[in-house]
Amino acid sequence: MKFYKYVTQEVAKIIIRDGTLKFTSPINFNDPFDYHPAVLETGFKKFANRLNTELGQGIKRYKTNHRESLKHLQSLRSERFREIYTGEMSVSCFSESPYILPMWAHYADNHKGCVIEFEFNSDDYSSNDILLLTGKLSYIILVPFHVNYSPNRPPLYDNQGRTDTETTGFYASLTKSKEWEYEKELRVIIKKPEGIYSFERNQMTGIYFGMKVSSSDKKEISRLVDSSNNYTGTKIRKHDIVMAYDKFELTKIPFRM
Repeated sequence: MKFYKYVTQEVAKIIIRDGTLKFTSPINFNDPFDYHPAVLETGFKKFANRLNTELGQGIKRYKTNHRESLKHLQSLRSERFREIYTGEMSVSCFSESPYILPMWAHYADNHKGCVIEFEFNSDDYSSNDILLLTGKLSYIILVPFHVNYSPNRPPLYDNQGRTDTETTGFYASLTKSKEWEYEKELRVIIKKPEGIYSFERNQMTGIYFGMKVSSSDKKEISRLVDSSNNYTGTKIRKHDIVMAYDKFELTKIPFRM
């Protein structure tokens, strides 16, 4: 699977030169709904009973009478609770395509930046590697997950109070409003706090230069790509982005100085 990161030319230089990516807490994203699941009354009592059974050690920590339920619901909906459950995870965002016009405008400095192509092939990694993807290796293997788009906020728990289904818990971090659908987003999520982390450099397979990248920046980035290919074993191919002749579309051509 190939996936793409829209970046400014300065960020492109850092990624290629250092082999690092910034991972950000959902708290700091530009969407206030990001990983902010709905906390509904339906299913809450079963959710609270599960917590009492699994975490309470015989003590009923979460009371479920009407007054206490409302208090707990208000707490679970708070920004403070969101900060707690996102504190030890962070996200790096990618896209399915390097040809999305608004993405070039919003995230690649209005075509003065680049798109870096990455690839993940599960056949390249053992099952043991996959288990370690969330941080026990000295570098991160980038495993992308598709973002789902919906008019409805995903729930923290389902009607049975469970948080481990395909539409609750962790999967809430992969659901966004349909208004963001144009991004065709994929996400790499790690169990580490916000920060800059090394990744498997060989996952970089291409770079697309925006139509407004300056000649000097293009030369500098091209040299960094050549250095990476020659000395670190990457196989990054260079492309230029151009406008299609007959449609409102972008396409690629072979790299040229």
